[in-house]
Amino acid sequence: MNFGNRLKLLRQEKGMTQAQVAASFNLAESTVSLYELGRRTPDYEMLLKFAKFFNVSVDYLLGNAEERRPSVIFREDGEQYDPENKDARAPAKLPIVTAVKAGPRGVVFEKESETEWVSGIDVSDGNFFWLKAKDDAMSGHGILPGDFVLIREQSDLEYGEMGLILIPGEGGCIRRYYKNKDSIVLLPSNPYAPPHIFTGKNRAGIRVVGKVVQIRRNYQTDPAQ
Repeated sequence: MNFGNRLKLLRQEKGMTQAQVAASFNLAESTVSLYELGRRTPDYEMLLKFAKFFNVSVDYLLGNAEERRPSVIFREDGEQYDPENKDARAPAKLPIVTAVKAGPRGVVFEKESETEWVSGIDVSDGNFFWLKAKDDAMSGHGILPGDFVLIREQSDLEYGEMGLILIPGEGGCIRRYYKNKDSIVLLPSNPYAPPHIFTGKNRAGIRVVGKVVQIRRNYQTDPAQ
């Protein structure tokens, strides 16, 4: 059973019309109808609101679990967690970074006013942020312009790992990172994008900002942009 079917079932169990559900969440009735028809899916924040309203877990709402888990607890900030799962972490909102540049005092992050949800388990071991991809240089790894890339902040990468690297005069880019005693090579996965090769003194300004740990498709991106 998918999200649309679950939403319809829960709505009917409460004896509510689509119009009443829409009014409860400040939505258009047509939006609720599209949800139930499977033609539109709400963002994570709205999913949390639905789960809290119907007293079920998000997994049940999405059709990923058969147990409703009515014992799910919601914190004061509206986030949910399962107290029976010691490994569980409440979901978190992270900033969306659109550009990374070198500044006089270190790395400068340009951020959007919006944030993006992430599972608490995925960000339990460091500092993280979302980077909005600006080009298709890593399209071979499924990263398209506008997609969200989860970055774990760290100052180095293992040989061949994919990360966010700061190039002086150009800014940050996502590439495969290859470093030895003589050179640093940054490789894209799009065959039409050129690699970056730094040798000698040119290696001095290259800086690792973080490691790519997750990629999320941004379906709201305008293809024309």
